[in-house]
Amino acid sequence: PLPVALNNELANFASQNPDLVEFDQSRGMIKFKSDVTFSVGDADLTEKARGAIERFAQILNSPAAANYELLVAGHTDSTPVHNQSTISKGHKDNWYLSSHRAISVAAALVRDAVQPTRLGVVGYADQRPVASNASESGKAQNRRVEVLILPTTVHNNLAGNTGNAVTASDRVKPAPARHNKDDVRDNKDAVPTTPPMNK
Repeated sequence: PLPVALNNELANFASQNPDLVEFDQSRGMIKFKSDVTFSVGDADLTEKARGAIERFAQILNSPAAANYELLVAGHTDSTPVHNQSTISKGHKDNWYLSSHRAISVAAALVRDAVQPTRLGVVGYADQRPVASNASESGKAQNRRVEVLILPTTVHNNLAGNTGNAVTASDRVKPAPARHNKDDVRDNKDAVPTTPPMNK
């Protein structure tokens, strides 16, 4: 479970933006509704979404959340991309569109001072629906960008070599060199004793 203070902040954030955001407390996930976050067939954030993400970034940078990793996941409904205007923007299909929308949200978080080392981005296209695509309301639910606050903390990079960073002694050591008369015969990469035939 996320810390109580963080849960409360996220719940308040969602209640202040009910047309744009939902908060799933059990999964530690904020869901941005694509129909309000983006224009149809586009991956550029609306003005309202940018304002909400700025506030969201403040929460993510608070002491209660500052060390959590974040996964930004884009989703679409099952309708194939066919509008030439959408395709000309680089959103060739639902895989591209879902990925580009996730990237837009992640990039906005970085602009608002969330460290990029905390972020991962993925696009699922229409492969993980939360409702039936047989109805317009179901499709609207499936068009979304989720930000999961993961129950793992950020590891320092190897350059700093502090905290939970992997050290040289933690790495897998190479197998000892073999020294026996069968080395050449056993090693598939050994230089051949006769030149190969020229095919």
